Amino acid sequence: MIILKSSKGTRRNLTLTATYRLNQSYQEELDPDRDLNQILLAKRLIKDGTNLWKVMSPNNHHIPWENAVYEIEEQFMKIASCCSRSLSPQDLNLLRRIAGCQEYLTQENFEKLWCWLYPVAFIISRDWINPIWNSTSPKWIEGFITKEEAESSLQGPTGFQEPGTFILRFPTSRSWPHPDAGNLVVSYVGNDYKLHHRLLSMHHVYGSGDNRVDVKPLQDMLLAEPELSRLGSVFDSWATVQDNKKPLGTLELLQKVPQHPVKVAFKVGFGGS
Repeated sequence: MIILKSSKGTRRNLTLTATYRLNQSYQEELDPDRDLNQILLAKRLIKDGTNLWKVMSPNNHHIPWENAVYEIEEQFMKIASCCSRSLSPQDLNLLRRIAGCQEYLTQENFEKLWCWLYPVAFIISRDWINPIWNSTSPKWIEGFITKEEAESSLQGPTGFQEPGTFILRFPTSRSWPHPDAGNLVVSYVGNDYKLHHRLLSMHHVYGSGDNRVDVKPLQDMLLAEPELSRLGSVFDSWATVQDNKKPLGTLELLQKVPQHPVKVAFKVGFGGS
């Protein structure tokens, strides 16, 4: 099963097929592989961050944000093993807000940004996340958005979208050294027509090293969840997908039971808190 944690830190299990059931007595905090990964990530984060700042600011002075974004994006794509999807203007806007900078980037601003961005890039580089990050049709991961923006996208003009509509995002409140930094969150409309935010603990599903388990792709596992059925998308305007605009295979990925027309894009405004 995929283990989902609520925003308050309590654990909640959603049922998948028996193939993916886990030992209920397994204790995440005692997992030696997870602890080792955290140590390796910390060493690389500090080393790569120090080297990148020296490249961007040899004299250790603040630098124009517009100059820094090119180096940051290049390093992000290298760490994430991504050559086909660059950072969007919305992604860069959120990074700027996380850094807390305006026109210039200081070392303190950069460290705030890097402690959030590096774990995200590291997770994206994993082979169970990388394909869905690079997927643009459908767009499984909406880039860098806030919890508030995700909630706005799950609301239509007259209320919430249909139960089961969900969006995948990286939580902006989780930065290194938080153990959940970089992990994905699924935001969705529940059967109670309320918004829910659950943290995906994918380490338990896929394992690591010698304990790696071969299972279905993440997108198939998500759509197998009884509470998740429609993939929502965040755009600056409304869009409706008609049969003649998307191949049938794409529609089947977006929604378990196709309807005509199928709305897969929801309005959201960037630049808010």
